[in-house]
Amino acid sequence: MTNPDEIAELEKNLSESVRYFLAEVLKVVQQWMQLADKKLEGTDLKVYCSPGNDDMDEVDAIIRASRRVLLAEGQVTQLDDHHEMISSGWSNRTPWDTHRERDEDSSKPGMRR
Repeated sequence: MTNPDEIAELEKNLSESVRYFLAEVLKVVQQWMQLADKKLEGTDLKVYCSPGNDDMDEVDAIIRASRRVLLAEGQVTQLDDHHEMISSGWSNRTPWDTHRERDEDSSKPGMRR
């Protein structure tokens, strides 16, 4: 929530606007991790999460700090004896120039086991 004066200030200062937006995004991701940790407490359930191409790199640290949500980005995750999951939130270039994009012919982030 904001007001017209704050909007006017943010419009005048792009770097402050970007910083403010990032802080709000990270606050919401933190809330999601806290909710998952609370709801899954006392269970052996896990949530595997791979941020999407429009997620900033900073969300990774918040996900890593969760007790129940596991960051699966760029990894091959063994789920059981017969199943594994390969996860990547990276995409080809889009018109929106999001955070996790690469040219198709460039090397993509490596998969880790």
